[in-house]
Amino acid sequence: RTSQALYSTIMSGSDQRTQWSTMWAKVEKGTFFDLNGPTPPLARIKKLLPQGIALIPGCGRGYDCISLSEGGKRTVIGLDIAEKAVAEAKKYRDELKVDAKKVKYVCADFFTFTPGMKYDVVIDYTFLCALPPDLRKKW
Repeated sequence: RTSQALYSTIMSGSDQRTQWSTMWAKVEKGTFFDLNGPTPPLARIKKLLPQGIALIPGCGRGYDCISLSEGGKRTVIGLDIAEKAVAEAKKYRDELKVDAKKVKYVCADFFTFTPGMKYDVVIDYTFLCALPPDLRKKW
């Protein structure tokens, strides 16, 4: 199936956890929506962002989480609804030997997630556009 066909499946489903888990079962590094590295805009602006605690919803494999944590100025929480994405993110973090206390991953639905803390930075590069239109108003 093409990226567009898979994306259409996500956009038409009401059960986002199941839909994204199905999608992630087909994703390898550098395929579909996986850039195989941090998003270019984040790489350009990360030095300008505040220190502290950051949240990245829809973190996927966690490339942006790792990038944002570099330099030790931030603790980053990556959030994704798909267990496979979170497992891949943890695997990638561990391969790079990044401290799990500095980059943490949570498998949860953004709209029901209760963080228990405030964030100094929230990064959304593709999260909003990946939501079905009926969920975008909640964002």
